[in-house]
Amino acid sequence: MKGEFMNDERYTRGWAKLKEVDGQAGENVIESLKDIAPDFARLIIEFPFGDIYSRPGLDLKVRELAVVAALTAMGNAAPQLKVHIHGARNVGCTQQEIVEGAAIGDATGWLVPAIESA
Repeated sequence: MKGEFMNDERYTRGWAKLKEVDGQAGENVIESLKDIAPDFARLIIEFPFGDIYSRPGLDLKVRELAVVAALTAMGNAAPQLKVHIHGARNVGCTQQEIVEGAAIGDATGWLVPAIESA
C-alpha cells in the first residue's frame, strides 16, 4: 500500500505519523483495508494522520486523549477506541490519563444529551 503513494507528501507525512502513534497496530489496520477499501485506507493516512495529527499546537498525547474522550462519548466505537487507547499508551499517556480522558468522554456522552432533553 505504501509504495503506491510514495510521491505524495501528504500520504508520506501521514504514514510516518501513523507509525509514530500506532506502530505496527496502525499498519495492521491499513493492511486489513488494502484489498477491500484501498481508498478509505489512503484517506485514513492522509486526513487524520497527514493533516490533523501533523498540525502544530497539540502534542500527540493530548491529541490521543482527545480522541479517546470523543470515542468514549460516542458510545458506539469500541474497536476504534481500543486502537486509540493503544495509540495513547504508545505516545506516552499513562493509564490514569487515559482513564481520565475516557471519564470526560463518558460524562459528556450521557450528561449533555440528558441536560438538552430536560
